[in-house]
Amino acid sequence: MKMKGTGMRIEVAVLALGAGRLAGGLWPRSSAPPFRYLPGSPGGARLRRRAEPHPRSVRAGRGDRADRNARLFLLACVVLTVGFAGCASISQLTVAPTTVCPGENVHVSWRTCGTTTLTQVPIRPGQSDECVDSLPVGASPVPVSSSGTVERQASGDTVFYVEAKGWLGKPSHKCVRVFVNEVLPLAGIPQCAGPRAIRVVVSRPAGSSWSGRTTVGVVQNLNDIPVSVRHGGRVATLAPRETSGAFSTMDPGGDWIIESDLQDGPDCGQAGTRVPTALSLQVNPLCQR
Repeated sequence: MKMKGTGMRIEVAVLALGAGRLAGGLWPRSSAPPFRYLPGSPGGARLRRRAEPHPRSVRAGRGDRADRNARLFLLACVVLTVGFAGCASISQLTVAPTTVCPGENVHVSWRTCGTTTLTQVPIRPGQSDECVDSLPVGASPVPVSSSGTVERQASGDTVFYVEAKGWLGKPSHKCVRVFVNEVLPLAGIPQCAGPRAIRVVVSRPAGSSWSGRTTVGVVQNLNDIPVSVRHGGRVATLAPRETSGAFSTMDPGGDWIIESDLQDGPDCGQAGTRVPTALSLQVNPLCQR
């Protein structure tokens, strides 16, 4: 599909016409005085009859109008040039959900200004999933309108890439990553939860959304110490590096509380206390059939 730019051209033309009318209202049509004054009267009494313009004033007025028209034409050209050349921006790009099961569909929505393309780029093994300034070799951008919503299937990790181009200047681009069966890492710096206890409260990142088919599978303790995990009303104690299905089929959203007891040494908060730099947990997804 080609970009529908007719509406934008009309809006720019109307803007130029309005600016021209405003400018025309500021420039005088003639240099002749609007009224004639009665000589010798106190303060110069003003007559009601409008004074007749001098022939030279008429010629000067015609020259002013020609000059004004030339200025209006130049102003319209500037407005059109700036409008078209500067129109390369992306105000919205959303993809949901961002973690799906293999073969599941995602919704892609965008709103841009400029000639727009949408590209779905599979993330190959060893390839960075970061948003880059240019598409990889072999990618096939699809022309789209300046706003819309589509469904796309994600059979593997994917980057959705939107680019908007204007007549001049650098193109604008944004991208969103979608992962298939992505694990959810949860980690934080522990705080004292008592003289002999430490605690971390973490939650799923705001930009991470799992599909309705995806629930919690197994949870792995990534620490070298035992921890107690609480989530959604359930509690489980995990040995160092242990994997547990205690939270299977639960929703990953909400707070995850990771707690551990100090094994030896001074109490928490005192000098010489041996506290790990972080408490970490890995939540693996489970795809429901």
